[in-house]
Amino acid sequence: HVLQSKGDTGVFLQYTHARLHSLEEICGTVNQGTPVNTACLQDPLAISLLQHFLRYDEIIYQSSQDHQPKHIVNYLFKLSHLVSAAHRNLPVKGSPLELAQARLCLFHAARSVLANGMKLLGITPVDKM
Repeated sequence: HVLQSKGDTGVFLQYTHARLHSLEEICGTVNQGTPVNTACLQDPLAISLLQHFLRYDEIIYQSSQDHQPKHIVNYLFKLSHLVSAAHRNLPVKGSPLELAQARLCLFHAARSVLANGMKLLGITPVDKM
């Protein structure tokens, strides 16, 4: 199941990570000190991603308490599905600068959370596929 390319698999997580890495290579990265206009992230897809980020600590705690990595796995699959929808509907390239920077920051955060979660599961995130 891990090597299947369809559905919720390890390949899907790797593909999502590689896609986000590619987005940053193409569009650049937002400097950590650059203020982001959060008003640009009012789209329901952006809000869903932001709300999902807020659950990360809770999921890690839950997994540590009952020694079940499934909570992290399910969280990462949900994150990857949210990222896929956002990537389709919230373009960075061709958007006004302020909007593009806010979205790029959102996608960078998603890649960071995805990579950290994968590492907790013993999976090394790849940058290219």
